[in-house]
Amino acid sequence: MDQREHLDTRDQLVLLVFLDREVFLGRMEPRVEEEIPDLLDLKEMLENREREGSRVLLAHLALQVRLAALEIQDLLELLEKQEPLV
Repeated sequence: MDQREHLDTRDQLVLLVFLDREVFLGRMEPRVEEEIPDLLDLKEMLENREREGSRVLLAHLALQVRLAALEIQDLLELLEKQEPLV
């Protein structure tokens, strides 16, 4: 095999490898680059969750206080009806 045949064979192999690679890459789904959250992003996410949790707890506590106040008011009205003040 002379130099020219060797180069032709090598060129064909390179072309086949290139075409195989193109077909393979064409079949692959495009890769979506994912953002990796940095430490500050993670800290902010945690603080937001803590704040949201605090808001939910405060709202629940406010409802309990309002309910307790209504129950006390009802009991006071009931006592006033039962025993009028002298």
